[in-house]
Amino acid sequence: MHCNNAYALHMQVGERCASGDRNNLRKIRALRIRQEEAEWVLPNDPIPVHEQDVEGERSFVYYGETERGRLLAVIVTERGGKIRVVTAYDLDPGQ
Repeated sequence: MHCNNAYALHMQVGERCASGDRNNLRKIRALRIRQEEAEWVLPNDPIPVHEQDVEGERSFVYYGETERGRLLAVIVTERGGKIRVVTAYDLDPGQ
């Protein structure tokens, strides 16, 4: 099933979330965010912020909270029928 918008993508996460590639995971770890934290945001009612196109690939930006209350922005995309976390970062107070 192809996702047409951020909300539809979010609704499928629980069934089809996949680990990101090594480069993406390295970027997330450099920001002191565990892969599991970024993935926890997705099924925890995140706010879909916007959709973007990066080099021909659609990605979706969410703001959400981990199980431990950490506020993150999580960017995901759909590749090969799986939802992948591209990157994540801590939200600033103004966000």
